[in-house]
Amino acid sequence: MTHALHRLLLLLLLGLAAASCLAETVDPARSRIGYGPVPSWVEQPEWPDGAEVPAASGLRYLLVDDQWNAALPSPVSYRRLVVEIADRAGLEDGGRFSVGFQPDFHTVTLHAIRLRRDGRWLDRTQATRIDILRTEDDADVGILDGWRTASLLIPDVRVGDVVDLAYSVSGTNPVFGELRSAAFSAAYSQGAAMRLVRALGPAATPLQWRVTGPIEYAMTASVSGGVEARRFVARPMPAVESEDGAPEGFDGYGAIAFSNARDWGEVVRWARPLFDDGERGPRYAEELAAVRAGEGEDAILHRALEIAQRDVRYVSLSIGRSSHAPASPEATLERRFGDCKDKSRLLVSLLRDAGVAAEPVFVDTVKRGRIGERLPGPSAFDHVIVRARVDGEWHYVDPTRNVEVGGSADRAPAAFGSGLPVGDGVADLVPIPEAAPGQDEVQVEQVVERAPAKAVDPDDAPHLDIEVASTYRRDEANRVRARFAAGSADDVGRDYLDYMRGMYRDIRSTEAPGFIDEAARNLVRVTERYRAPMQPEGGGGTGHEFNLRLFQIADWLPDSSLPERRWPLAIEGPRGGSQEIRMTLKGGWDIEPEREVIENAAFRFEREVDAEGDTLRVRGRWQRLADEIAPEDYAAVRTDLERVDALLDYSIVTGAEAMAAATVFWRDLVWVVFALVLAGGSLAALFATRAMGLLGPLMFAPSAAGTALRERPRLALGLLPFLASGVLLLLFERLPAHLAGIESEALPWWTALPVDLGLWLAGAVASWIALRVLRVQVPWQPVIAAAFWSSLPLLLFFGVGLVAFGPALPLLADAVVDGPAVVRVSMQVFGIAFVLTGLVWYLVVLIASTARAAGCGVGQVIGAFVLSSPVLLLLTAAAVAAGWTEA
Repeated sequence: MTHALHRLLLLLLLGLAAASCLAETVDPARSRIGYGPVPSWVEQPEWPDGAEVPAASGLRYLLVDDQWNAALPSPVSYRRLVVEIADRAGLEDGGRFSVGFQPDFHTVTLHAIRLRRDGRWLDRTQATRIDILRTEDDADVGILDGWRTASLLIPDVRVGDVVDLAYSVSGTNPVFGELRSAAFSAAYSQGAAMRLVRALGPAATPLQWRVTGPIEYAMTASVSGGVEARRFVARPMPAVESEDGAPEGFDGYGAIAFSNARDWGEVVRWARPLFDDGERGPRYAEELAAVRAGEGEDAILHRALEIAQRDVRYVSLSIGRSSHAPASPEATLERRFGDCKDKSRLLVSLLRDAGVAAEPVFVDTVKRGRIGERLPGPSAFDHVIVRARVDGEWHYVDPTRNVEVGGSADRAPAAFGSGLPVGDGVADLVPIPEAAPGQDEVQVEQVVERAPAKAVDPDDAPHLDIEVASTYRRDEANRVRARFAAGSADDVGRDYLDYMRGMYRDIRSTEAPGFIDEAARNLVRVTERYRAPMQPEGGGGTGHEFNLRLFQIADWLPDSSLPERRWPLAIEGPRGGSQEIRMTLKGGWDIEPEREVIENAAFRFEREVDAEGDTLRVRGRWQRLADEIAPEDYAAVRTDLERVDALLDYSIVTGAEAMAAATVFWRDLVWVVFALVLAGGSLAALFATRAMGLLGPLMFAPSAAGTALRERPRLALGLLPFLASGVLLLLFERLPAHLAGIESEALPWWTALPVDLGLWLAGAVASWIALRVLRVQVPWQPVIAAAFWSSLPLLLFFGVGLVAFGPALPLLADAVVDGPAVVRVSMQVFGIAFVLTGLVWYLVVLIASTARAAGCGVGQVIGAFVLSSPVLLLLTAAAVAAGWTEA
C-alpha cells in the first residue's frame, strides 16, 4: 500500500507540473475570444443571390456587412461575411478568416460560422479551429503594438458551399477617453452582391459621418430609444480596379467614416493632458543644461533635436494606453529609447524649459496633405513631430529621424503637408510649409571620354570611359548617407553597376564608388567610374554610335504609360535636380546649339545642348512643382512627359571622320536620285544591246551569252569585270569603317584583294571539276569565262549601291548619320536594295550562262555548285588559319 500511495502521489505531482507548464504556454489572449448570440441591435439583412457578381480568385462575395454601435458604454463592431466558394481556387481562402484584436481592451465574440450545402445549413461554429497569432508586422522597424490575429480555419469546406461568418469585437483603447471613431472601406478590388455599413450613436449628440470613393451608397437614418442609426447600402457593390502610380495618401476605394468629435479642437483638448510637462529628474536636468548652453534660438533647437535623435533610439511599445500616451521626459532619457510621441514630448519639454516656444504636431505619414479628408479623431494620425518658434517663425522638425547635420537651411523639411498642433487656441489643421531648396538637391556631372581601339592590342576594343560625380543635399543627402552606412562601398557599387547595366551593355566598374560626407553642410558627394563598349543597349555592331542619356532625370519621371487615368498620378523625387554630360572629341563637334523648355503646373524641364572646342555639353534640369497630377490634367501632362522622355536621349557618332561624313549632303536626296538615274540609264543601254555583243546578253539573255562564251571564252577580257568586282566588294567591306573613323586591324588591301580573288577563282575551278564528276564533258575555259563575265551584275549594282549610300555609308559600320530620318532611311533602303538586286542577278546570270557554256542543264550546274561548296569552305578556312584573310 505504501509503494502504491507513493506512485499515486508521484503521478499527481507530475500531472500538476504538466498542467502548470501547459497553462504557461497558452496565450492569455485566447481567453478574450468567446461565443454568443448576435446582439439585438444588429440588423440582419437578406442578401441577394449574387448571380450578377463575377467571382474572383474562386470566391463570390454575397454580403459584406459592418455595423458599429457607439451608443453603448463600450463600442462594439459587428461584421458578417457571406461568401460562395465558386470553384477550386476559392477553397484556399474561402474556409479561412482572420480577426484582428488587441487583448488589452478587446473581446471577440463569435456569433455564427456555418455552411449552406445542398439547401441545408451546417453549423461549424464549435468545429472551427482557432489559432492566436502575434504577427507584429512592424517589429523589424522597432514597432510593437501587441495586436493579435485570431486565425479561423473552418473544416470540410467544399466547392459550391456558401460560408456565413458573423462575429463582433467589443471595447476600445482607454486612452481615447470618450472619443469614438471608426472607418470602413467603401469599396474593394472585388465586388459584392451587397455592401452594408450601419452606425449607431446617441441621438442627442449625433455622429459625424462622411462617405468618399467612387461607389454610390443609399443612406437612410432613423431614431429609436434615443439612438440614431444611419444605414448605407450599395446593392451591388462593384469592384474597383486600382491604378499604379497613385499618391500614397490617395484612397481610390473610399471609406465610410464616423466620429463623435465635433472638430479638430476637440482632438487637441483630448491630447493636451497627454503631453503635459511630465516628470523631470537628474538626467533631464543634465541634458537641459547642455541645451541652454546654445547661443540663440536656432542653436537651442539644434542641440535639443540632436539629443532626441542621437541619444534616444527608436523603439515603439504601442500597447494599450502607450499607443498614444507618451512616456515622461525623464523616463525616455532613463531607458534611452522611445517612439515619435516619446521623442516629441522630450523635445518639446527641453525647448520650452530653454525658453523656446514649442508644440507637438500630429501628422499622418500616409495621408500627409490629405489628412483633412478624414473626420476629426485621434485615429486620423499615425505620427508626431514638433514645431518650434525660432526667430518669430515656426520650424517643423522630426525627432525620429537619424541625426541631422548642417544648418536649418541644409536640412530636409518635415514634408507632411498638414498637421494638428497640440497647443493653445488650436482648433483646426494647419499647413506645414516646405521651403523650396536654394540649390538643386541632386546634381550629377557625367564625363565621357572616347578611347579608340589600338592595333597593337587586339583585346583593347573601342570603349568609353565614364565618370559620374553626384552631389546630394538635404533629404537626398540623408538617403545616400544612410545607404553607405548600411553597407560597404563595394556593396553600394554593385547596386550602382546593376543600375548602369540597364543603359549600357557590358559596362563594368573600374573602382569602388568614392564617398565624401561634408556634414557641416549636409552635403554628400559620390564618384563612380565605369568603362563601356561603344555601343548602346541592344546594339549589335561595333559600337561607334553612342547614346548620351540624362538617366538621373529619367528616374524622376512618373510612369505615364496608361492612356488615361481615374486616379491621380504621383510625382516623386527631389524638388529640383540636374544632370550635365560632357564628352570630348578630337577635332570638335559640328552641331547647332539647342535649348528646349517644357513647363506646366506639375513640372518644369529644360535641356541645353552646345559645344565649345572639343567638348560637347548636354545639360538637363528638372523642377517638381507639384506632388501629383490630377486625372483631369493627366492627358496634357502626359504629352509633355513624352516630350521630356524623348529629350533625355542624345545620340551621337563617336568618330571625327564619321561626324564629317555625317554632315555632308544630308539635306537632300541627290545621292539616291543620282544612283537611280545611273542604274536606269545603264540597264536601258544594256537592254537595248541585248541582241548584240556580250554585255547586253549577259544581263538580259544569259543563256545566249553562255553560248557565245562556249564558242569563244574571251578569258583575258573577262578578267577585267572580275577584278573590278573584287575591288568593289573590298570597298564595301573597308570603306564604311574608314569613313566612321574606326581604326581597323584588318589585312592591307593589297593582301586581301589577291586572296579574295584567288578564293573566287578556286570556287570556279572546283565547279568545273564537279561538272566533270557529273559526266559533263566540257573544257575548263568556258566555265571559268562564265564565272568571270557573270560578275558584271555585281559590278553594276554594287557600284550604284555605293552611290546610293553616299554619305550614309558609315551606317554599315554601325555609326549614326545625323540629319532627317527620311534621308537616312532612304539612303540605306536604296543602297541595300541595289546590293541585294546585284547578288540575285549575279546568281541568275552565273547559273544560266554556266549551263549554256558547259552544254548541260541548270540542275547539273546547281548540283556542281553544291558539290564544290565544301572545297571552297575548306580553302577559306585554311586561308583564315594562315592569317591570309578574315573570317
